[in-house]
Amino acid sequence: MKIIKTIIKFVLGFVAAIFIIIAVFWGSLAYVSNYKITEADTSVSPDGTYELVLQAVGEAEWPFGSASGRLVLYEGKSRISKADFELRDDGKSIRSSI
Repeated sequence: MKIIKTIIKFVLGFVAAIFIIIAVFWGSLAYVSNYKITEADTSVSPDGTYELVLQAVGEAEWPFGSASGRLVLYEGKSRISKADFELRDDGKSIRSSI
């Protein structure tokens, strides 16, 4: 009877470990494809007062969907404005050449 309880505990522990591994993998995949912010390009005004940052938010929708992006305007270290947008470019990501 004791051996059966040990086997059941082992099987339940193994199933729980597999479930946790799958959940972590799925969570990291969801984060990278939907929420990860990547700085694509930066432009600074001629007098150096303002900085405009182009950011990619997540990845483009597969296979030919839109990509989420964001423009952020800074004056020195303080953020002045932020504008979100969708780029419809046949599944290509946000990049400095757009």
